Amino acid sequence: MTPRRGMFEFFRPRQYKVKLFKYIDFKNKYWDQPLRENSLFFSSINEVRGVNDQDEFNHKWDFPSYFFRNKGHFLSESYDRLFSNSRVLCLSKNLDRTCWETFCKTGEGICYEFIYDESKKAKDITCGQIVYDNKKILNVPEYVLGRINNFELRDLLTQERVFSKPELAKMIYWLNNSKQFEEIFTTHIFQELALKKLDSFIFEGEFRFIHIVNSIGPVNPKSKFNNFKLSFETLGLELSHLYTSEIKKVEAIGRNGLKIDKIPF
Repeated sequence: MTPRRGMFEFFRPRQYKVKLFKYIDFKNKYWDQPLRENSLFFSSINEVRGVNDQDEFNHKWDFPSYFFRNKGHFLSESYDRLFSNSRVLCLSKNLDRTCWETFCKTGEGICYEFIYDESKKAKDITCGQIVYDNKKILNVPEYVLGRINNFELRDLLTQERVFSKPELAKMIYWLNNSKQFEEIFTTHIFQELALKKLDSFIFEGEFRFIHIVNSIGPVNPKSKFNNFKLSFETLGLELSHLYTSEIKKVEAIGRNGLKIDKIPF
């Protein structure tokens, strides 16, 4: 029998090295924080929700069955706890004028170049390249039903009638003893919402890291945030190069030995 993979194993990419870039406009007063602290800030989902892709991180609970109409709030509360505890870091695989003009709108800023080494990343950190696809399953019940491996439970969840007492007892027992809902919720938030965008944003070449602030159910990350930041080392990142519109401003931070060049476009 094939061993069951851990919660975060489903999202781990093949081991490889790749250049990743982080653009920060100088109007952001924390533009130099990565240089000073060797760490990167993760935004809350609500901070990036709908910034450019209007469907980004949107989701709904819509299913015409007795359970989801009358009892689904128990699941939605669990989902919302996980959703609100998830944070995301957005990088790009592209170093080009389009990204510079998109993310440094004033024309003045800095671009951090990292070498990402998957083999050095903490194993509980979820990451991956964005899949650009106009087909996202935003309806959580629809996503849940497509992934429940208990056929009897799946049948009950689709019924439009009131449950019998034995059926209700089975449902309550399953809800109290199974971790599958939390696992499916995590997959939906991380894979379907965080790692998918509309294909009109393919120019961004986006690569994301997603992580949980607090332990929730079976999701128990060992890597802990420090003021919502994780170190380069934890993320498997090595800062290798800086590009900027103002070399002297960046040099004043005092990172000896780090190559700093004028933005090349």
